[in-house]
Amino acid sequence: MRTPINLFTINGFLGSGKTTLLKNVLENNKHLKIGVIQNEFGKIGIDGEIIKKDGLEIVEVNRGSIYCSCLQLSFISALKEMVEREVEYLIVEGSGLADPSNMNEILDALHSVMPNAMHYKGSICLIDAPQFLDQLEEIETVESQLIHSQLAVINKVDLVNTNKIRKIKSVIKEIKPDILIEETTFGKYDMEFLTKNLVEISPMHFGETSNSVDNKPKTLSMTFDKKVDRSKFKNFIDLIKKDCYRIKGFISTNEGFTKIDAVGPQVDLINSEKENLDSKVVFISKIGPQIIRPIFAAWESNFDFEMKLR
Repeated sequence: MRTPINLFTINGFLGSGKTTLLKNVLENNKHLKIGVIQNEFGKIGIDGEIIKKDGLEIVEVNRGSIYCSCLQLSFISALKEMVEREVEYLIVEGSGLADPSNMNEILDALHSVMPNAMHYKGSICLIDAPQFLDQLEEIETVESQLIHSQLAVINKVDLVNTNKIRKIKSVIKEIKPDILIEETTFGKYDMEFLTKNLVEISPMHFGETSNSVDNKPKTLSMTFDKKVDRSKFKNFIDLIKKDCYRIKGFISTNEGFTKIDAVGPQVDLINSEKENLDSKVVFISKIGPQIIRPIFAAWESNFDFEMKLR
C-alpha cells in the first residue's frame, strides 16, 4: 500500500514572502522528494520561475484562486497528478488573495477519488510585518488565511521595531489563540515543520471560501521586447502602485535582468540570477479594469516604445 503524501499549504497575503520561504524549504531539503503546486491569479505565472529547477515536481494552477469553484477541479487534478508522481511531501502555495476556508472540502473531494492518498499536516501563514496590520483592516482574506492556518511566520521582522512585532503577535492571538507563532527575515525559517503534524497542535477550522468568480481581482500581464532604463521603470511603478495590490515580474534593463516586486508603498528592483527570460510583469488591480488607463499613461510618460498589455 502506498504511503500517504505529507501535504502542507502556504498562505499569506501578496508580497508576504511565500515563494521565498518555499525556495528556502526546497534548498534545505534536497534529500526529500518534495512536489510543489503554485497558484497565481494572473494568466502568466511569475513565481514559478523563481523556484524552477531540474528534477523539481511542480504544477502551476493559474487564472484564479484554487479555492474558488472556478478552479477547484483544476486543483484536485493537480493534487491527483502529484500522487501519480509519487512525491513524499507536497507543498501548495496559494495565491496571495486566496481564501482557504474550504480546504476541508478539497480534501474530502480528493479522498473520494483517491482514498488515503494524502495526509494533510496543516497550513503555514506568512505575515508581512510592515504591512500586516493595515492589510488586516482593508482585506477580508488576510484574516481568513490566518484563521485557517496552524503556524504563523512573521516575516521581514528586520523592517519593524519590537513594539510593532509585539502588537502583531497580540492581534494574531486574538484572531487565532491556539496558533503557533515564529519570526524570520528573508523567509529563512527552521524547516522542522516538515516533521510535524500541525493540525494536531492547532485543529482545522471549516467554512466557506470568499473567493468567487464575481470578486476575482482584475489581473493584467505586460510584455515588451526592449531593454529599459531601470530608474525609469521604477518611476513607472511609482505612478501606478497605489492602484495595485501587487506588481511583480522580470524585466531586461540597462543594469541587467531584474526582478520586480512591489506591494504597498514598497518597491524592490533586484538583480536576478535568472537570465534570458522574456520581460513580463503582472499587475493585480485594486480598482478593476480602470487600472488600464493609468498603466498606459505611466508607460507613455517614461518610454517611447510600445508594450503589450493583456
